[in-house]
Amino acid sequence: MTSHFPLLSILLALLVAATARAADLYPDDVGDEPTEASVFSVGTGAVQVAGIMLPDTDVDWFRFTALPGLIYQVAAHTAGVWDVALELRAPDGQTLWSQTNSAFSGPPVKASITWTNPGAAGPCYVGVRGYLDFTTGSYQLVVSPLNFVDADGDGLPDAWEVQHFGTLTNGASGDNDSDGVSNLNEFYGLTQPTNGTSRFAITSITQVGGTAVVAWAAAPWAHYRVDGGTNLAGAQWYALTNRLRAQSTAGTETHQVPVPLTGTANVFRVEYLISP
Repeated sequence: MTSHFPLLSILLALLVAATARAADLYPDDVGDEPTEASVFSVGTGAVQVAGIMLPDTDVDWFRFTALPGLIYQVAAHTAGVWDVALELRAPDGQTLWSQTNSAFSGPPVKASITWTNPGAAGPCYVGVRGYLDFTTGSYQLVVSPLNFVDADGDGLPDAWEVQHFGTLTNGASGDNDSDGVSNLNEFYGLTQPTNGTSRFAITSITQVGGTAVVAWAAAPWAHYRVDGGTNLAGAQWYALTNRLRAQSTAGTETHQVPVPLTGTANVFRVEYLISP
């Protein structure tokens, strides 16, 4: 009877190994799902990364932070791979924003998407795969912001500064409307930097029975995290939920939290997360 235990251990080990492989079918240097996406930074110029299609059903996923209102060109150039398909997904990693392929592209062969970020600063997911079942090989992914001009180098697009301030003299760390939110964070969160009432903030906390409802002003396609604590002075915060406003318009988001009817009062905070 004891000889069965080693066999059982081997079978369990094989099962665990098979499960691990199923989660990452093609273990290369690029994630195979949006949740495993390889991260790269896009600044004021084009960024290029290389990839390889392994088995013909391989999909490589990348993630970059897209800034609000900017126009991006996302292009996958064929190298060793014959043709490629390209798709662009929203910050939830699921909602499809755009897709294309290189099948009808002239030389140099590429799949290209030109896209304007409709939401707040946040993650954008790019998937690259072989267009046909037999297409494997190498490719180049290029992401280029087409309208990001920042002559004064403060991280704010010049067009945004001129629109709101009329000049380029208000820096990223400034707070023109004295609402406690920097100009850079106003840009990221799609609020008005010259209006003190337009800012990211908790708008209300109400309690009915044993449930507290936390409400805040939310930007389109923005990620938030609601934290809870027991007091404001030296609070030990704990995460309650992550929330994405998966809509193209701003509005109010809420989260319901069970709270004790007696004892120490609860406190809450909401954080805007540019990266998930």
